[in-house]
Amino acid sequence: MASPRRSNRGGHTKSRKKDEPEDDGGQTRCVCNQQHHEGVMIQCETCKVWQHCPCVGLGNGEVTPDKYYCDSCRPQNHPYKVQNGM
Repeated sequence: MASPRRSNRGGHTKSRKKDEPEDDGGQTRCVCNQQHHEGVMIQCETCKVWQHCPCVGLGNGEVTPDKYYCDSCRPQNHPYKVQNGM
């Protein structure tokens, strides 16, 4: 099974594996509300937005799920995110 798309936007030193897909240029919409494209990022399988791995609890991206879904597409996968104003 293929791993989710990861990007090392911003030229940081973590390298992309040879068989990992290239960054497809999707929009950044991270839970941190920052729009910078730096560090290790992961892309949502559904809406194709990019999020920073550390911000969504994936550390520096060493271990990632087979398929990643953002906090908008599958909020149940993101228990740290406040939902419905609570």
